[in-house]
Amino acid sequence: MVPLPQHLLYATRILRQDVPEHKRFEMGFALQEGMVLWEDLPPTTRFRHRLPRRDLGVDVVRLDAASCPIATGQMKHYAEASSVTYDHLTNFAWFSHFVVGAKELLLGLLPESRLTCHAQMVVDRQPGLRISHGTLEAFEARAAELLAAAPPAPEDLHHPGSAVAELRRGQRECFEAFCASFKKVFRAQLPCGYGKSEIAVELLNVYRR
Repeated sequence: MVPLPQHLLYATRILRQDVPEHKRFEMGFALQEGMVLWEDLPPTTRFRHRLPRRDLGVDVVRLDAASCPIATGQMKHYAEASSVTYDHLTNFAWFSHFVVGAKELLLGLLPESRLTCHAQMVVDRQPGLRISHGTLEAFEARAAELLAAAPPAPEDLHHPGSAVAELRRGQRECFEAFCASFKKVFRAQLPCGYGKSEIAVELLNVYRR
């Protein structure tokens, strides 16, 4: 399953209107299916399985208890005007099976999305591939429920009136950079044990206010 801090960070970003719709759509399926975005894969998983940084059609991944990829997903936020094509699915299926080594494949679509006839043939003949439908509105509602039900931050991490006063310098710089960022994907690399969870808690405190 998605670790709790990452789970809640996805929920907060789904509700951010400055995040592109297709990325929020991917995060919504990640929450629904217990997956993580490709760009959020642990570095140890990438190294152990020799996975490239480019996703080549894989948007989300489910990991087992040993952080091994066991399922992949491709999300297409396409309305009726655009169709999912044969090339979309063959690239996704090939990369999932032969590079990632996944046995289960998920295609996440809007209810009104259409597949070309050849894409439908891939779905019908590809073992382990299933289609799931979702809407951004439903994902936003689920994200709001998760944040409302989230446990309060520990007292030693919550400081009314000064959300970042107790963060160390590097933590504070990361926190401020995240809040000021308008990038589609925000990445920050910090050493193990540096306090990434504390940063996540402070971000949740800010978004709740």
